[in-house]
Amino acid sequence: MMKSSKDERKALKDENKILQDENNILKATIRSIESSLESVTRANNDLEQYTRRECVEIRGIPVTATPSEEQTNNIVKDVGKLLGVDITENDFSVSHRMPQSQKHKGKPGPPAIIVKFARRDVKDNFYRARKQLKDLTTRDLGYSEKNKIYLAESLTERNRMLFKDCLKVKKDLEFKFIWTLNGKIFMRKDKDSAVHHINNKEDLHKMQSR
Repeated sequence: MMKSSKDERKALKDENKILQDENNILKATIRSIESSLESVTRANNDLEQYTRRECVEIRGIPVTATPSEEQTNNIVKDVGKLLGVDITENDFSVSHRMPQSQKHKGKPGPPAIIVKFARRDVKDNFYRARKQLKDLTTRDLGYSEKNKIYLAESLTERNRMLFKDCLKVKKDLEFKFIWTLNGKIFMRKDKDSAVHHINNKEDLHKMQSR
């Protein structure tokens, strides 16, 4: 017996409904997987950032010796003196010149020196004193080159890229302040405005859409 046009339309409609339901289930499953993956990625990033909590990068110091001859421990102590912070060999466990990765080659400035402090409070005192470097250069350390000296927390690659995005938004929105504290990124329009804690790109999009 031949199906009527009405029966065929109903069968097609039912089939489309089944396909739509399956498609919605698949979309919901994908969203759930993406959310779980983002949660795992964020947790891994936070854990990696936590392992860097006692680390500070010293940027701008000229390279004047081979890696095997450079005394980065002495440089750390000398920078401490500029900051007015007394740093001894017992205050940090290791320091070394960071490798110049392929992706960062060609960028201005020498590779940073990274130092891992033995205690969190010493690291915090060292990092908080960075404003003392405002009017100082590497000539104040005895170098012939006149480079600005910067202190920065050691960020994960994910947080480093987010900080780079924040710098662009800071310029676009004419914000005055951007900084990190314990690996977290903060921005502020001016001294009288609210502080924005930036966790991800979505936070930046919200700021831009206001």
